[in-house]
Amino acid sequence: MYAHSVAIDNDQQSVSIIFVITIDSSSYVTSSIPFVDVKSVDYYQDAEEEILFSTHIICRINQIIHIEDDATDKLWQVDIILVGNDDHDMNILTSHLRQELTWREGWSRFSDILIRVGDNSKAEHLYNILLDRAFTQQERRDNEEQIA
Repeated sequence: MYAHSVAIDNDQQSVSIIFVITIDSSSYVTSSIPFVDVKSVDYYQDAEEEILFSTHIICRINQIIHIEDDATDKLWQVDIILVGNDDHDMNILTSHLRQELTWREGWSRFSDILIRVGDNSKAEHLYNILLDRAFTQQERRDNEEQIA
């Protein structure tokens, strides 16, 4: 397995992650999210089941498991569930975030989301970049206020 061979590499800064995606095929038959089953054209036709998704899919993390292995402690499995357009919980969350973050756009909005999920250092880093690239005094004031 590729992830295992990379995990036993000498690089102490990296880990290997195996993503196991659960797909409810009935919800994707009628979905507007484009995907294609590439199993028949894959090099490992019988060994793996592969589906190619567009870049804007949304997945829910079900669980994260540390894989016990005698050769390494850097191997993890992340079980995720593909979320369709009609997922009730995701629609509620998206609606709530849009209401909460109405005055922000683009990277500023993303910075606010980082703060809300507790990743303050990344948010501050992004706000500093936005501050350096601010075109107007209002943008500078908004970004300085968020950094403070």
